[in-house]
Amino acid sequence: MDKNLTEKVKEIAKEKGADFVGIGSVDRFKNAPLMLSPQGLLPNSKSVIVVGLYFLDASVELEEKEWINHQFDIYGANQSGTSMNHRLESIAFYIARFLESKGYRALPIAASNIWRFKPYKNIEHPFAPDLVHRYAGVAAGLGEIGWNGLFLHPVYGARTRLTSIITDAELIPAPMYNGEPLCDRCMECVKNCPTDAYRKEVKKINELEIGGRVFKFPDINKWRCIWESFNMVPPFAEKGDEETFLKLIHTIGNRGPDTGVCMYVCMVPKLRFKDERFGRTWRRKREIIEIKPEEIAKKIKNICIEKNVDLLGIESIEKFKEYGFEMENYLPDINSIIVFGMSYSNKEMGMAVEERLSFLSSDISHLCQNLGYSSLANTIFPEKISAIACGLGKLNDKGEVLNEKIGKNIIFRYVFTSAKIKPLKYQREIKRKKINSDEIKEYAKKRVLI
Repeated sequence: MDKNLTEKVKEIAKEKGADFVGIGSVDRFKNAPLMLSPQGLLPNSKSVIVVGLYFLDASVELEEKEWINHQFDIYGANQSGTSMNHRLESIAFYIARFLESKGYRALPIAASNIWRFKPYKNIEHPFAPDLVHRYAGVAAGLGEIGWNGLFLHPVYGARTRLTSIITDAELIPAPMYNGEPLCDRCMECVKNCPTDAYRKEVKKINELEIGGRVFKFPDINKWRCIWESFNMVPPFAEKGDEETFLKLIHTIGNRGPDTGVCMYVCMVPKLRFKDERFGRTWRRKREIIEIKPEEIAKKIKNICIEKNVDLLGIESIEKFKEYGFEMENYLPDINSIIVFGMSYSNKEMGMAVEERLSFLSSDISHLCQNLGYSSLANTIFPEKISAIACGLGKLNDKGEVLNEKIGKNIIFRYVFTSAKIKPLKYQREIKRKKINSDEIKEYAKKRVLI
């Protein structure tokens, strides 16, 4: 087993933005059906690398207030706001490219999602992914499976999203998680499931063995999860199947606020507490790292400079209150607003800028939350208003934010946080100079290729 290669893989995962990473040996997948196993997907595979990102705590803890102040449910607030799946797949790509450059085969698996609604070939049950990332996370020593059937991380609980990379490189596997139990059968998932999936049409209680550990949880009818995923409202049918689903989607429609209930009512026992400002959902305990307001501002500015951001503004909520906004409606413990923008020259560049800003939202949100503070992106608060309030431009007669030096083609994003950050303004100074093709190639290699 290659210790240096193992450490380099973990290093790349963290450098590219992973919140955690683990490695499992393929023998821990011995009970998986062949078509859903590492060996079935990549013959002669030896290791599975699992990388994960966490959902922003505030996006989960404010789920009940979602319909008032947020654009989407917890998945939308994180997927659209910080591009979790895109980032995970980007990380997996970099790791796979690195392993290939060392002479190994590597197969990155698409991040968690819903596909393959029907049984497929030798897979008898519907909704089967290529590889079950929840189980892979356990096999990589990162956590456990709870009664809700979800992967539970000792720090982030069920608030995670995972992807996996299968490889024939023989990496050093992490030990199986053996800390405090992460599920105490509080049954909040059972009591709050809007389709009653943990009690109705349960086939049996699964007994899943991974790496010598056995996890028990209900074998539920996944069509009931689909009812919830499509945000359909009660009353639901007593029987869950494709025919019933299609009937429901054409009668009661696709609406409702209950997506991901089994995730947002769950938190590991030692980290959960209640806070009435955020509603009935568990909050997660975080240790606040003492850091000066100007130091946080400096860290954020450095991130923005590295990512070639054109405009950055940081203001306290007092500035926004001068405009009459009640910012606590968006984040109850809010103290600061961070706004950043990038210019673009055409539609295609605009699409690229949007993704870069989503990644940047993730970086800044994670910075604040990793320091122990609440952070939130992608609410219904208008980006243009946030930019104006931070002094990054003025509204012209066409409703566009106009910056005197940059112009009007600017896309803005923001992060709300409970951290007290020293206000600042930054504008990138663009110096035009001649550059040759070799310099462009070298620049691209450093940032795209391993």
